Amino acid sequence: MFREGELIVRLAIQANRIRAVEIVSTRAPLPARLTHGRQVEEVERTIPLLFSVCARAQGAAASGALAAARGLSADAERVVQRSVDVRREAIVELLTRLLIDWPKALGSAPDVTAAARVRQSPPAQQLEICRDIARERVFGMDTARWPGEMTTDALERWIADGTTLPARLLQQIQLDVPDLGRSDIDTMPGANIEDLSGILPPLGEDTAFSQAPHWLGKPVEAGPLARQVHHPLLAVFVERFGNSVGARFLAHLVELATWLSPENSAGPAVRQHAVAPGIGLGLAQTARGLLLHQAQVSDGRVQHYRIVAPTEWNFHPGGALARGLIDRRVQDGASARRDAALLVQALDPCVACSIEVADA
Repeated sequence: MFREGELIVRLAIQANRIRAVEIVSTRAPLPARLTHGRQVEEVERTIPLLFSVCARAQGAAASGALAAARGLSADAERVVQRSVDVRREAIVELLTRLLIDWPKALGSAPDVTAAARVRQSPPAQQLEICRDIARERVFGMDTARWPGEMTTDALERWIADGTTLPARLLQQIQLDVPDLGRSDIDTMPGANIEDLSGILPPLGEDTAFSQAPHWLGKPVEAGPLARQVHHPLLAVFVERFGNSVGARFLAHLVELATWLSPENSAGPAVRQHAVAPGIGLGLAQTARGLLLHQAQVSDGRVQHYRIVAPTEWNFHPGGALARGLIDRRVQDGASARRDAALLVQALDPCVACSIEVADA
């Protein structure tokens, strides 16, 4: 019905440097046949079924966009419940990345048992189980305490002690590739929803925007680093090491601890906004970054629909991946492939990604 596609990253190597980075995406925009002219209720039911990743976030963003387009006010109780569901989905994704995908990318054994326990737990118990797993397997201490107690010196000791798998992984990153991924790419501003709606081209006019989105003409990075860049621990780390793979790994840790805290003050994970009569915007904060849905509705039927996913921001042809690899010094094609794979992991696409290396 709808193929989510994949990414292909092509590296051109010359004189032991990555001279060119080409990112080819087979991810197509949401086909118009799935939305255009269809009743709002049908589109709202269909969209979450199209995606294998972040389905709850997709559904919440769709519901918000369609409700706002119809001029319906956000139902406070439903927003709270959707936010809980979307945040829980994101927390499970973050834990899975830290315990399964990051170890694999760095050549370590994944913690399959802990990840399976999280994935298989009933929704009502999932957050508490995530807190237990995070305390035992990720932070080695109470999750709510970790961000506040991790001064720069404490973080260095935590990394050096390596008492948990993520601590050992961050140690390996800092020893092997401390500068990997550094670039001058900006992080996505934390703008309010009204400002965000102002950067979007009119629906139906710039059809390429959803595949190569930009913030007032410039690509930006979405995700945990963008959301947590002002956290004191991460800010000091970024000042020292830049927006490296290590900084992005640390941002995953800070975000997981923040979102799991009972005093989480990150705000609602879903929002909606009426851009204009008949046009609505729905947002959801996923593990990978900001997910945006925009809908135009007339007489109960959808006329235009747009989805802008975090992957398209981070894997923009001139975005964080490309600028983090271009001109990087490498030993050979194998090391170029390894470095690219680690940065891909740090930016965390929601689809499969393959890497091809060739001489320039």
